[in-house]
Amino acid sequence: MAGVAFGLLLLLIVAFLSFDYIAKKILEGRIERATGFRTSVGNLNIGFKNATVEMTDLVLRNPRGFDDQTFLEMPDLHIEYDRDALRSGKIHLKIVRINLRKVHLVENQGGVSNVDALQKQPKSAARSIPTTAQTNQISPGFVFDGIDRMDVSLGSIEFTSQRTPEKNLRQDFAVTNEVFNNLKTDLDFQTAGVVLILKAGLSGALDLDTLFQTGSRAGKKNKKPARDASKPSGLVRTNSPNTR
Repeated sequence: MAGVAFGLLLLLIVAFLSFDYIAKKILEGRIERATGFRTSVGNLNIGFKNATVEMTDLVLRNPRGFDDQTFLEMPDLHIEYDRDALRSGKIHLKIVRINLRKVHLVENQGGVSNVDALQKQPKSAARSIPTTAQTNQISPGFVFDGIDRMDVSLGSIEFTSQRTPEKNLRQDFAVTNEVFNNLKTDLDFQTAGVVLILKAGLSGALDLDTLFQTGSRAGKKNKKPARDASKPSGLVRTNSPNTR
């Protein structure tokens, strides 16, 4: 009897110590099913005692049909949540810190972009990650109740065409620790997005719009007025695909 009890205790200890690893694997699987992008997470630490979630080195890689290149790199995501609010069915985040190092748009030889592949994911797969409704309900029994402080760092966005390499572009943002307070509504988040674009530079925002139009539809010609060459820009044209 003592041996059985000891065995159960040992299993509980192993399960407790393996909780973060199991949660990480579940998270990787859910993101892959929802996006179709191969997903890896460096570490996931769920702190019940201090009400935190820390994730490092999130990487999404392109699905089949594209070169083995990275779509997204997020070195750091740190969340501190309100435990009392959670008990009452509210997702109230005290602190969110996001470091998005890189987003890489790729157009394959057939003229299809990895973003197009993402948008074509089956609806059943997309449901594996809850979406925010107009009522702020993000999953059954839970309502989004805002973010007190959000700290955002942005690196760069790239577009690589395996079909026409002369279209390759890179936009550097160099936004570090930009802080937003009291985000609750869609308008709050939209305003934060505009501020981030302006921080990257107005000319950079125009270049980013060009970059997205370049990669969104193969074969479409987008006529845009020429940008004033005297204005600074983070846009860099690259002639060879990034093989990272």
